Amino acid sequence: MTTSDSPKTCSAEGLTDAAADRAKGCIDASVNALNTATEKARHLTQSADSCVRNSPWLAVGAAAGLGLFIGFLLRGHRE
Repeated sequence: MTTSDSPKTCSAEGLTDAAADRAKGCIDASVNALNTATEKARHLTQSADSCVRNSPWLAVGAAAGLGLFIGFLLRGHRE
């Protein structure tokens, strides 16, 4: 007799247990993905902070250039 033929999996209790196990697996995978993303974001912010502290004027220039570029894109075509 296989597990799919057992009476427990055909009952509501068996289906509930299977759904709970699957939900727990999804939650665990989500928590692991969140932890990985958090660590990557922390590393990225530390790297950016280090870059800005090492050359602040480069960061100011890059921010100003990006602001100008976005401003030109948002203003549209005016005659």
